[in-house]
Amino acid sequence: MRPALHSFALLISSRTRRASIKLLPCVAVLLSLAVGMTYCDAAKAAKRDRARGVSRAVLKVEFDQRAGNSTPVRMDVDFDALLPRGKSGLIDPNTIVVKRRLRGKTRTYNVRFSKNLYYKNQGWVAWLADDPQKGGRWTIEFDMRAPDGRMAEPQYLPPVGVGDKLCYNGNRWQPIGVPGYHNSPIPVDWNADGLVDIISRSGGTNSIGMPMAGIFFWRNIGSNEEPRFDVPLRVSADGVDQEHTLDSYMVYFKPRRGFMSEDYMTCDVFDWFGSGRMDLITLSRSGGIKVYRNTGRMDAAGMPVLELAQRPEYPSCIGKGRYPGLRVVDWDG
Repeated sequence: MRPALHSFALLISSRTRRASIKLLPCVAVLLSLAVGMTYCDAAKAAKRDRARGVSRAVLKVEFDQRAGNSTPVRMDVDFDALLPRGKSGLIDPNTIVVKRRLRGKTRTYNVRFSKNLYYKNQGWVAWLADDPQKGGRWTIEFDMRAPDGRMAEPQYLPPVGVGDKLCYNGNRWQPIGVPGYHNSPIPVDWNADGLVDIISRSGGTNSIGMPMAGIFFWRNIGSNEEPRFDVPLRVSADGVDQEHTLDSYMVYFKPRRGFMSEDYMTCDVFDWFGSGRMDLITLSRSGGIKVYRNTGRMDAAGMPVLELAQRPEYPSCIGKGRYPGLRVVDWDG
């Protein structure tokens, strides 16, 4: 997995809109988030950053008088509302930074962010503000991810105090880790870019705000000779009708597009329909056998768009245990 230390891009936005900010109780007084530059150097900054395709939003924040010298700040952001007119797609959460202009100097704050921002443009962002009572002008800056879904290398992830997960912030590559247990890695060129990626199940991630079980994808951002893998992304599909949750076990609903998440589900890849593309087959006690067709299209995160195509009958000779195994192969040719 890539290190959590890297450079980031800056950005700027042109429209003027307002969106609410949610800050931690007893930390800061809720005010507003305004898009657009409101100070004299806006035109120069816009000209400099526009060529980079970057966006900036101005934060208007006031802190409670009880806020200490190091105060955690967390806000909910709808980045779609901050994109310049005519621009669409997923932002790159690894490029998000918060800046503070105070007494002629600019301080940059690395942030923590919710995992939702890997898949959509709505989620929370948090940072640790020092000396909040001194005021200053706050901005949040972000960039778009590449057309193929690739993201910039992660920045340093600071301890903030909003339920942070401990992480390695060194500059050396580390062995990849599955966000859960009962993993079963499968090497496959999942996004058809000629590089061998990894697909793996996970029995439970214990991540607040996310399903428990899931199927994860590690994009190879290196080479086949020296593979390097991006952060794991959850695999989603059309036709999902259940979810293994952290608090309610299995929840069932009408088929929709969502993350695959069934109790101790397992998976394998196989060209089930002879299209030349790898499809995904899953198995679980709660969901049975499901075949998800690889449509050949890519979503904004750079993963194949999958759709539930078949539900083969579960073999009567095999018991429905909680910890199944699955291998798909043309055994008889």
